Amino acid sequence: MASIDELSQSIRQHEFNSTKEYAPIVIKEGMSEEASNLGTETRRKQGAEFWAEFRDAARKVSGDDDITAQTIIVDDLEQRYNAVLAETKQLKRQAKTRSSDLYVDSRIHKLQEENERAWEVQMEAGKKSLERLEDQLAVVQHENDSLDATLLLQAHPPDRASILGDNQRLREVLLLRDEEKGDLVAAIASLKRKHADRVNAQTFGDAASDDTLHELKATRSRLRESILSLTPSAAATANNGEARYDVIFFPSVVQNIDLVTNG
Repeated sequence: MASIDELSQSIRQHEFNSTKEYAPIVIKEGMSEEASNLGTETRRKQGAEFWAEFRDAARKVSGDDDITAQTIIVDDLEQRYNAVLAETKQLKRQAKTRSSDLYVDSRIHKLQEENERAWEVQMEAGKKSLERLEDQLAVVQHENDSLDATLLLQAHPPDRASILGDNQRLREVLLLRDEEKGDLVAAIASLKRKHADRVNAQTFGDAASDDTLHELKATRSRLRESILSLTPSAAATANNGEARYDVIFFPSVVQNIDLVTNG
């Protein structure tokens, strides 16, 4: 059995190993003999039409309608061609689908970006509009407050007599506070003068007061000893054998002495 390459080579050379002698058949790709004679250009045959013409040429070369090696090879080539053609169509469909998916994805992303930009612009415009409305609302609120105050004054005008009375009372209160302020200032000045006099007297009388204090303490000691010597006791304690004296104090005298000496 001849291989596909051998058959192709035989077809190109128009030489076939056959027991019969046949006139060589010339197959021109894309051009028929009549069209060549007429000088007109015809379309190139493809697919089933090409294989039908190829099969007829192989049958004429083989000389009969029986199954031969050439027809088997032609069928095999046709099957392979159809398989490759189907795979090619499938790949084309997949490529088209993928290109469509990519286009759709890119289009979706582009639309999303456009929508996001439009949304940002809309939000910025809304923010500015809200700020303008807030400013207008503040102005209207201020005008409303002013109008309310004006209407209130118009509805309840102040009494002139009450205003004059309030002014008089305020004037009296201010005069009273002014007098109290003067009294406080005078009292503070007097206290300051007294304090200064006391400080000066204490500074100059420190030496004399020390001598007087020592003299008063000595006098107190002598008075206490004399008072204690006037009241001796005859009883003695049994524990230490010492004599006990019952001392009679004159509270008024001792208190005066303590005040003078400690004062």
